[in-house]
Amino acid sequence: MALNTNQPHRKLSQPGWAGELDDDEMAYLQQKLERSQRLRKKWGYLGAIFEGVSIPMSTLRRIAKHGLR
Repeated sequence: MALNTNQPHRKLSQPGWAGELDDDEMAYLQQKLERSQRLRKKWGYLGAIFEGVSIPMSTLRRIAKHGLR
């Protein structure tokens, strides 16, 4: 299913649901994580943005595909 950048699928932000992310999906997810403390907590990175530590893309891809195991 192709991502519509105007209305991305809400489940994309669910750890373990998204599978392999393309570049548009990664950009969308990173943007959502930067803006939402609740979402960062859900992804296991509550303090990362506040401390100036960015979440590595490889980590986001792993969590998107496998969840927080």
